[in-house]
Amino acid sequence: MKLSIFVCQALLFVSCTAFHEKIYDIPNFEESLFNSVNSHRVSIGKTALIKNDNMCEIARKHSERMAKGEVEFGHGGFSERIDSIHTFLTFTSSSENCAMQGGTNDEGVAMQGWLDSPGHRQNLEGDYTHSGLGSAVKGNEIYTT
Repeated sequence: MKLSIFVCQALLFVSCTAFHEKIYDIPNFEESLFNSVNSHRVSIGKTALIKNDNMCEIARKHSERMAKGEVEFGHGGFSERIDSIHTFLTFTSSSENCAMQGGTNDEGVAMQGWLDSPGHRQNLEGDYTHSGLGSAVKGNEIYTT
């Protein structure tokens, strides 16, 4: 069984208007982004991914650490996250997408960024079965893992 791990998704898009902290509906953002990934996969003949709550929690913790500045934005610690997932799921391959966005909670911005990047697109369209997604906010930025 192959398992998809979209652990780090943190997109950055900056608004040029005056800075102010926005209130984001993160659960809705996460659900919408997960659904966008699955809609794309189904549109190209791939199976929809199964959301795994434990994977989502691992992803969310990484997003929180990035948002707090405890780790740099990116894939650092990926192997440790994979090791954690191996404690409750058996899989043979994994991948990770990162995105960080600011100024909007439109999941379409993150999705389009991944589709425009060959490596991220390859991960989205891979032969995987499961995924986890979690987000955190700092100011106007949404970090999604």
